[in-house]
Amino acid sequence: MADFDSSNTWDPTMKQCMSVKVNDHVVLKGHPCKIMERSTSKTGKDMVHLVGADVLTQSKYEDTLPSKQIMKALPGQEFQLVDILTGGCMSVVDNQGNVRDDLKLPDGDLGKDIKMSFDEGEFPFVTVVDALGEDVVVSVRQEAE
Repeated sequence: MADFDSSNTWDPTMKQCMSVKVNDHVVLKGHPCKIMERSTSKTGKDMVHLVGADVLTQSKYEDTLPSKQIMKALPGQEFQLVDILTGGCMSVVDNQGNVRDDLKLPDGDLGKDIKMSFDEGEFPFVTVVDALGEDVVVSVRQEAE
């Protein structure tokens, strides 16, 4: 990938390695990952070390890249849970009222947290990222009171 060139039109789905933070979602070594660790070199070589977990498989990936190198950021969108459907899908709505019934309830603790909130009568918000063509629920939060 090329370095950032301010003369080109900037693509919001791209970001420089130096601006990637822990909990960001980016493509790392060709995999859609949530960044778990980030550090910079102390030797003056202007390098960023990133460790991420694949949002599909939970496999760990790490890489050391020049701080000005461009990475693909994974766009995310927040939806409010409306219902959990038979077959393991969720019905969700975005802030414009558009409904989706095709999001899979995630496996593991995240899925359990979403289901438990819903079973308790709550309608939490879920964040979905485009993981290289597959929409994946990556987090849940309750509405602020």
